[in-house]
Amino acid sequence: MPSLEQLLNCAKLFIVIPRGLAMYSISAVCRLTGLNSSTIRTWERRYGIPEVARAGNGRRLYTEDQVQYLKAVADLVAQGHAISDIAGLTLPQIQDAMAKGEAREAEPRSPYHERLIELLRRNDVIGFRRLLSDAIAFLAPCEVVGTVIGPVMREIGVRWERGELSIFQEHMATAVTRQLLLTAAGSWRGAQSGRRLVFTTLEGDQHEIGILCAWYITSASNFDAVYLGPSLPNAEIAQAAKLFKADAVVISVASSERPQQQVKAIERLHKMLKGTAALWVGGPMHHPLHQAVAGTDVVAFDRFDGFQRYLFRA
Repeated sequence: MPSLEQLLNCAKLFIVIPRGLAMYSISAVCRLTGLNSSTIRTWERRYGIPEVARAGNGRRLYTEDQVQYLKAVADLVAQGHAISDIAGLTLPQIQDAMAKGEAREAEPRSPYHERLIELLRRNDVIGFRRLLSDAIAFLAPCEVVGTVIGPVMREIGVRWERGELSIFQEHMATAVTRQLLLTAAGSWRGAQSGRRLVFTTLEGDQHEIGILCAWYITSASNFDAVYLGPSLPNAEIAQAAKLFKADAVVISVASSERPQQQVKAIERLHKMLKGTAALWVGGPMHHPLHQAVAGTDVVAFDRFDGFQRYLFRA
């Protein structure tokens, strides 16, 4: 018995299927978008975009709208945006960003960058640790975060998506970076400014590097910075802010296939912190949180240099 995909392909020879009802195989999507099948499958597996139907034989079937969505994502990636920053955006949001010509500025890279990537590619974990440790020792905190750790971790993610690096290599790099940031931040005495900030991520968000970078910059800037670890429920965050008498709670929001849930969690946390502490949130520039908190007293960042400047201005 012919599959649904075969029937649809045959039907297209004789009838015009209305827009929105047409279904395309992954090979057809590749031709229409210019993406390869490996990239499409990786985006689906890692970021949940798009959620596709399956034929009886398990093959993916894409709608016309999903094809247009993938093409728009591919175009925005070509402008220099990381897929991790785009995942979760709607098609209108992507099209709006493209219409505004929001090409991402070229990311600054340090001399450490290529050497770190090459050491990781060769599975030289000792060399990777030593070189990153040297960067943390010799560069200013905001510089090492903005020109070394951030760009390197993003490139590692891109190379994993392309199949150039393995999952264990990505995890290894993350583990080493986490360990070094914890040590570096802990070496600063802080508290000289008389202000206290509490750092964590939303419940369910185990992505720790971003919030650790913010904690490190704050500690090195002589603030009393308290790191609570990742993935805390809002009630626990609010309780910690009260007990520590925090001036502000700092949250790092990673890209997710459920960005609206993250926005709602931020809105709930904001209400819970009223009268206790300010709320500062960092996340990718195209995350809907930036639009959601506009006009409120929630402070949102998409760059670490902007975060550091606000530290001394607030």
